[in-house]
Formats: sequence, C-alpha cells, structure tokens
Amino acid sequence: MNISNIIMQMIELFLIMGVGYICYKVKYIDIKSAKKMNILLLNVTTPCLILGSVSTGEVPYEKSIIFTILLIAFLMYIILPFVAFILNKLLKVEKENFGLYLFMTVFSNIGFMGYPVVKTIFGDNAVFLCSLFNMVFGLFAYSLGIYLFNLDKEESIKFEIKEMINPAMIASIIALFIFLLNIKLPLMISDTFVTIGNITTPLAMMLIGSSLATMPVKEIFKEYKLYPYTLIKQIIIPLIALILLKPILTDPLILGITVVVLAMPVGNISNIFANRFDGNYQLASKSIFITTICSFITIPILCYIL
Repeated sequence: MNISNIIMQMIELFLIMGVGYICYKVKYIDIKSAKKMNILLLNVTTPCLILGSVSTGEVPYEKSIIFTILLIAFLMYIILPFVAFILNKLLKVEKENFGLYLFMTVFSNIGFMGYPVVKTIFGDNAVFLCSLFNMVFGLFAYSLGIYLFNLDKEESIKFEIKEMINPAMIASIIALFIFLLNIKLPLMISDTFVTIGNITTPLAMMLIGSSLATMPVKEIFKEYKLYPYTLIKQIIIPLIALILLKPILTDPLILGITVVVLAMPVGNISNIFANRFDGNYQLASKSIFITTICSFITIPILCYIL
C-alpha cells in the first residue's frame, strides 16, 4: 500500500468535492438538481459500479473471502451498537440526541463515500467486497437502525421490509451470484456497467460537496462535542478494531477494507432518519460535514498504520 499515492488520491477526491461545493455556491447545482442526481447515483451509477466490479469474471478472490466479509459485516453491526452506547456515555450525550448519536456511530457513509474511497485505495474489484458490507448495512439500518434511532421515544416505530430493497442492494445480491457462479457477462454489457459505474466516484464526491455547501459553516464548528466524537469514531474505534482483528484476519485486503469501512464519516442516512423520525437534523448535518472533512485526514493516517 503506497501511502503517498493514497494521500494524492484522497486529495483528488477532496478537490472533486470542492468542485461540487463551488458549483452549489455559484448555482450550477441547486437542491432540486442535487436530489435528481442523488437518485441517479443511488439507482443507476452505483448499481452499475457494483456489477461492473464482477462482470468480467476476473475477480481475483477466493469464495472464502466473500463469506468471511459477510460474517465480519454481520458481527460489526451486532457489536457496534454496544460500542456506540459506551461512546455516548463517555461524551455525556444528552437524552434527546442519544438515539441519533447511536445511529451515526453504527451506520457510516459506506454508500456515497465508501465506494469511491475503497476503489481509490484497493482497486476496482474491491468495490464488490465493499458492496457486501453495504448489503448488510441495508439489512440492519432499516431494522436495528430504526430501533436505535428511536430508543428513547415513547411511541413504537415500525419498519417495512420494502425499505431494505433498493437498486444497490439488488445489484449487490446479483453481483454475489455472478461471483459465486463464475458467470462472465458479454464484453459489451460488462463495458457498459464499468463505463456507467465510473461516473459514481466524481458524481458522489461532487454531491457530497454540494450538500456541505448548504450548511452554515460558522454554526457547524461551534458544535464542540463533535470534535472528540470524530476522533473516537474515525481513529480510535478503527484502531481498536485493527488491533483486535490483525491476529485473526491474515488477509491484508479483508483487514484493510474492514478498517476503512469503520473509519467512514457519518452517513447521509442520518439526516434522512432525523427528518423522518423528528430528530435533530441540524446536528446530523453538522456531524456529516465535520466527519466528512476530517476523513480526508483520518483515512490516510489509518492507511499508513495498516
């Protein structure tokens, strides 16, 4: 793992995000167009990115790696709520934001930020492995996640299975079958998936930048609790995971992807849930901003340690 290359690539992603920020400020992108591009990203380019990562039939991984990652992902989403609870107690999170902090700690930005970063650090094929984490993420976010978010609320909130089903989830399942059955898609179809999928990284980073441009910067940096929170979430927790998993996971790729996934910033889904379940959407937005900006420093640090 060449750390100088990773730093340069992370700077490139940061600059692309900056372009998105500027585009919003000069009104090349507005809220309406950003929403449409979000739909395009989630429903078209990301599924193509996932399918393109396995469509050539030349994915250089053993089947055992797939099952190992799925097991790690399930264990991660079972253990992280307890870690998040301890973190909340350490930071003395107030009752009205307790569920939001739990949710933000457990469900990071694997979709928007995870795919571009994993692709940048570990290569195109690693996107498929990242999609396995995201597949398990979807299963837990709309079940356990709803429970965690509304932990302190009196009314019971129900979830619907259909909320778990989305194009990226379907693409992950199809990609899993393509890999397990050693299917090689026709070159024209494979190239189409890859070409469309290549739009994902710049589009995702520009959309993150445009979303950050909607937030009042001065107010964001006054949320002082987010500084120790970001340090613990994006450095200390991944480092503890690295120390615990290194003797167990002998494959550096699986170990690296797991640690990087844990180090992702707060996901946009936190804002979605805050709006849906009457949570503190302003705090969610501030958390997304600060953890995303900091991730361009914390991720290279972790990669250097790896």
